[in-house]
Amino acid sequence: MNVSLSRLVAFGTFSSSPLLKISGNLHLVHSIFHRCFCRVVFSCESFRIQSSSFRSLLTAPIVEQSILLVSERYVNPVSSVEGCYFAEISGTSLGGAIYSDLNSLLTVSDCSFRLIHTTNQAGVIYKKDGSISLNRNCFYLCYSSYQINNYGGNVMYTYNSELNLNMCTALECWNSTSICAESNMRIYYKCMTFKNYNSSYCKGSNNGGIIGEFWSLSSGSTISFCMSYKGEDTRCICNTATSNSLQIDYCNFIENTVTYLLDDTKVSASYCSFFGNTVKTSYFRSTTLSNCVGDFSATGMVKTTITLQSQSSNPAIRCQMTEIPTIARKCFNKCQSVLFVLLLL
Repeated sequence: MNVSLSRLVAFGTFSSSPLLKISGNLHLVHSIFHRCFCRVVFSCESFRIQSSSFRSLLTAPIVEQSILLVSERYVNPVSSVEGCYFAEISGTSLGGAIYSDLNSLLTVSDCSFRLIHTTNQAGVIYKKDGSISLNRNCFYLCYSSYQINNYGGNVMYTYNSELNLNMCTALECWNSTSICAESNMRIYYKCMTFKNYNSSYCKGSNNGGIIGEFWSLSSGSTISFCMSYKGEDTRCICNTATSNSLQIDYCNFIENTVTYLLDDTKVSASYCSFFGNTVKTSYFRSTTLSNCVGDFSATGMVKTTITLQSQSSNPAIRCQMTEIPTIARKCFNKCQSVLFVLLLL
C-alpha cells in the first residue's frame, strides 16, 4: 500500500506507539511535528519525506528499524529525507534525528539540523548496513554526549554502511557546558566517498578526529575538498585499524587545536594545506605527503607563509540558520582559493 500525506500537523501529542504506522510506502510532504512526545513518529517499510519540520521532540523522529516494520515484503527499500528542518531534539536514541538499520539505501538531502542532542551514539544520524548518501546538509550545534570507550560521533555514526557524502557543513558541533563525544564523524567499514565537507569550530572530547575517525575502510575510500577550521580534538583526521590506505586530496587544515595533524595507519595526503595549527611537524605515522603546502617543513611539504584573518567570534552565532550554509561555503571557498594560489606559485 502506498500512502501520501500532505500538510499534516501534529502538536503536543503523547503516544507510546508510532504516530503513523503504515504497511507500505509513505510519502510525507509539507508537514509539521512539534512537541510530539512519542517513541517513534512513524513506522513504515520505506518513505519519502519532503519539506517537513520536526521540532522540540524527545526522540529521533525518523526511525527505519527492522523490528518496527509492519511486514518484510520489501527486501531492499529505498528511503529519502529531502528539504526538511530538524531542531531542538534531545533524547537517548541512537541517532539524535535519524536512525536506520536496514540493508537499504537512505538519502538525506538539503536538510538543516540545529540543536540536536542524544546521550547515545550518533548525535544526528545513525546508519547501519546498506548505504547512505548525504548531500547539501547543514549541522549546527549538534552533539552526542556518549562517553563509553570514547566512542560517539557528534554528527554521524555509520557501521557497515557505504557512505557517499557531498557538500555538507558542520558548525560548532560540540557542547560548551558538558562533555561531548569524540570525533565529528565515526565511520566503520565499507567504502567511503567523502568530499566538500566543511567542519568549522567543531570539537571532540578525546582521541578522535575533527573531521572524523575512520575504521577499517574498504580499498578506494577517499576524502577530498574538505576543511577543518578552528576545531579541537586529538587529530584532524584519524584512519584506524586498516590495511588499506586512506587517500586525502585538496583538503585544508587551518588553525586547529590538535595533538597530531593526521594520525594512525596509512594516510596519503596530496595537495593539502596546513596553516596555523597548534602542532607542526608532529606525528605523521604511516602518512605520505605529496605536493602539500604549510607553515612547517616535512617530506612532501613546501613551507611557506600566509596571513590568516582571525575573527573574534564564530560568525555562525550572529546569523540565522538559513545563512549558515552560505557563510560556511564562503569560508570554505576562501581557504580553498588560498591553497590553489599557493600551488600555482
